[in-house]
Amino acid sequence: MGPPMAIGFFSSYEQFVLFIFVLDLIFASLILGGVKLADFSWSVFGWLIIAAGMAVFCLGIWHQIDGPPLDYDSELSDGRMPVKPALNGVVYICAGVAVLAGLLVATLTRAREN
Repeated sequence: MGPPMAIGFFSSYEQFVLFIFVLDLIFASLILGGVKLADFSWSVFGWLIIAAGMAVFCLGIWHQIDGPPLDYDSELSDGRMPVKPALNGVVYICAGVAVLAGLLVATLTRAREN
């Protein structure tokens, strides 16, 4: 495992994971705001959270498979940052929590409506 490299906005691995958490919060608040403006039910909010969680999960897998290695030369950077495998796991956990929360919201509201 190499030391953190300053590539673009991120200067450490932890900032990359923090950025992913902030993106998740932004996506969740945009979905909640859109659902409230469109006057949809909570079930729709749950399904949209599931979709956002799956999108983050797919991006995490894509980055882990096709991302640069930790000893990557920063002069050849295409804008992506090398990330420790353990922090990719944190992204997967965050995406999994979003999917589970969406499933919980969707099923509980559907059960309450019936």
